Amino acid sequence: MKRMLDDYYERFYNKLYERGRTIKAKQFRLASQMAAWKAQMEQRWNEIEVVEAKIFDTDNFALPVGQPFEATIQLHLDGIEAKHVGIEVAFFKRITEEEVALQVKEELKLKGVKGHIATYSCQVDPELAGVYEYGFRIYPKHELLAHRQDLALVHWI
Repeated sequence: MKRMLDDYYERFYNKLYERGRTIKAKQFRLASQMAAWKAQMEQRWNEIEVVEAKIFDTDNFALPVGQPFEATIQLHLDGIEAKHVGIEVAFFKRITEEEVALQVKEELKLKGVKGHIATYSCQVDPELAGVYEYGFRIYPKHELLAHRQDLALVHWI
C-alpha cells in the first residue's frame, strides 16, 4: 500500500502541488498566461496539418535487421510555436483483433522551423523482435502542463 501511495505522490500529486505553487506566485500571473495559451491551442489545434511524412514503408517491407526505425514529419502549425507541439511514435503489439498493448513510445525531436513549417524526426533502435504496429500522435506541450490530460487535444497520423 505504501509503495502505491509513494508512486501516486511521485507521478501525480507532487507535480500538481509544485505547479500550483508556481501558478499562485506573483498574483496568479502564470494562471492567466496558461489560460490564454490553452485558448490559443484549442482555437488553432484543428488547423495543424501534416505537410510531409517520411516514414519507412512497413506495410510492404520488413524493417531490415539491425536498422533503426527512422521518421521525419513536417507540420504546418498555423501560428502555434513549434516548441508547444510534440510528436511521438508509439509501437503496439497486437494481442487480439480488437486489443493492442503499448510496447515503446519515443518523442520526435524538433529539428527546425521555417515560417509556419516545423520539422520533427526520430531514430528508434528496435530492441524487441517481432511484428509491431505503430502510429504517430501529435499533442500540445508546455512546461506548466503537469500532465497531457490537462489539455485534451491530440491528432493521430
